Amino acid sequence: MIDFGKIEINKVDDYDQLLDYVDETHIDLNVISILKNYIGTRVAALLIEYPYYEKDYLSTYYAFYSKQHTMHSKVCFRLHFLGKLNEENHSRVYYGYISLREGIKDSKIGKTYLSPKLLIDEGMDAYLMLDTFSADVYGEKLLVDAFPWMKQETDISVCAHVAMWSILRYYGNRYKGHRDTVMGEIVEMVQNDRGRKIPSKGLTPDQIVDTLDLYNFSPVLLGDEHNKLHYFVNEIIAYVESGIPIVATMNKKRHAITLFGHGKIDYDKLTGDVDKLKEPDSDIILHSSLITTVYAVDDNHFPYRQVDLEVPCSDKNIDYALKEINYLIVPYCQKVLLGFNEIYEKFMAMISKKIMKLNGTQICRIYLTSSNSFKEKAKKNKLMNSVLKERLLLMDMPRFIWCIDLATIEESKKGLMSARVIADSTVGTQDDAPWLMIQDSVSIQLIEYERKLSHVPCDIEPYYIYENNLQNINHIRLEETMVWEEIYD
Repeated sequence: MIDFGKIEINKVDDYDQLLDYVDETHIDLNVISILKNYIGTRVAALLIEYPYYEKDYLSTYYAFYSKQHTMHSKVCFRLHFLGKLNEENHSRVYYGYISLREGIKDSKIGKTYLSPKLLIDEGMDAYLMLDTFSADVYGEKLLVDAFPWMKQETDISVCAHVAMWSILRYYGNRYKGHRDTVMGEIVEMVQNDRGRKIPSKGLTPDQIVDTLDLYNFSPVLLGDEHNKLHYFVNEIIAYVESGIPIVATMNKKRHAITLFGHGKIDYDKLTGDVDKLKEPDSDIILHSSLITTVYAVDDNHFPYRQVDLEVPCSDKNIDYALKEINYLIVPYCQKVLLGFNEIYEKFMAMISKKIMKLNGTQICRIYLTSSNSFKEKAKKNKLMNSVLKERLLLMDMPRFIWCIDLATIEESKKGLMSARVIADSTVGTQDDAPWLMIQDSVSIQLIEYERKLSHVPCDIEPYYIYENNLQNINHIRLEETMVWEEIYD
């Protein structure tokens, strides 16, 4: 029989009551401290569920714990976080849940799906990859928009396992072409030429690449032992804008994290000397140069941590910066051949030829997206020129395209753009002109079959930017439920 406990949170010390509900093998003062510090009174109620059979923990139980002489529990506790009671409809907003598993100190928090609205301060700008995850509770399916997180289990899984798990769980939940997986399977899939996989001594970037390759990705390893801050920031923001979570590793910290979002777009930088922001020998300012914070899954810290360019970070719990990253592992789709750097270099070469009519300084946003999503958003774009819209909808595109959106400073501040270049992501790296469309304010140039150029004169006014891969957390809608009141009332 499933049992439920209830705790009302009026002050942070109310979390101490969890020690009366949860077995001491599954909770300790470290867990209580984490809940007090990161969540506190942002929630009004806790629903404690037991037993909860958590598939990731079960997979590691059979791979590791079941082989030990000491007896271990197969079941977990699950904590559901809810808001204040709405007196009008007797419902509460649902913020998601964490699971508590048997484990040594600082490894008891397992699979976690929590809304960023619970953990990121109200009013802060955060643009994140999120998907809808569910919890079946008392005959009801509770939904929350989240990015997966858990703590490592030390001997079985380390930070790199968690980084890969968060990506695989996100893709498995969001996309039909990727299957769901569990932590125990990921541990077994790791290619290890240095002896046994458990206990784990950590993973190399090459091992992460090889493991992701087994999950229907075509991963790329970028970087080296040296500091490449400018290079990495542009790369990171481009892939984050593309909706591609990235594994980042830091040699000095012996640590791996997943990057899956970015913070504020700081337009105040454009009020000063903009020439300092421009790319060499051009009037182009990369969108990434206006962003100084990314969001990370870090198993050492609670979800949705900010990582800045430099230390000290605005998030005081984080003691490292982006400049300390040595390697990036990008889990490309197998159909994508061109990467950010190839597209960037080819675009800048094209810009130097001045074949586009651009008015002054341009903010340039580079991202990869699916052609189906791109066309769906184009069709709904109310400000887009009708001729341009028709041409885009009729274009023959590969499954994934690179887009380079261009806007003046004023247009960019308003969420508008006035020029765009679309590139074929499947051409060879030596192809100097992978362009499918080049559009500015006065014309549309299309590359048709057999590379024939179609030139369409057209007076194009600014239109809405493409938004699909990331969610602005200020626009997230929280689900409501009456399950807390229904259970044993």
